Amino acid sequence: MDGSSGELHVVESYELERAARARDVGVKYKTWGALNAARDNVLVVCHALTGSHELELWRQAVFSDPKYAGGDYGDDPPVRGLSVARQIAMVSYRTHNAYETKFGRESEAARARARPRLFDVESYLSYQGAKFIQRSFDANCAWR
Repeated sequence: MDGSSGELHVVESYELERAARARDVGVKYKTWGALNAARDNVLVVCHALTGSHELELWRQAVFSDPKYAGGDYGDDPPVRGLSVARQIAMVSYRTHNAYETKFGRESEAARARARPRLFDVESYLSYQGAKFIQRSFDANCAWR
């Protein structure tokens, strides 16, 4: 696996709560920069047991928002980028089967409003993105 898509490390044994153990857990990771001599400039970001390395997707969603302006956005934050980052995160938290079961290919609500077809899952993800930006997160808090 090349560095652009992340690396895979297998953790032979991982202690869970209540003394249970998970064995041979595959963890994807991605690195930026290099360790210093003291080996103390490390930040580990994990999502559940998947060890999500999708942080780069979230970062790029925010960075691609023109309002990001290199992180100097003042009182006009990159809310579209934050919303898209949240939507990417929401998709990574659940499996395809979970979304298929919950939403399928339904779009009844959009037809009732006589709008262009919008699948229920799209509506759900848009709602989650809007809800996230209402919480006033600073776009720089995760990577500056």
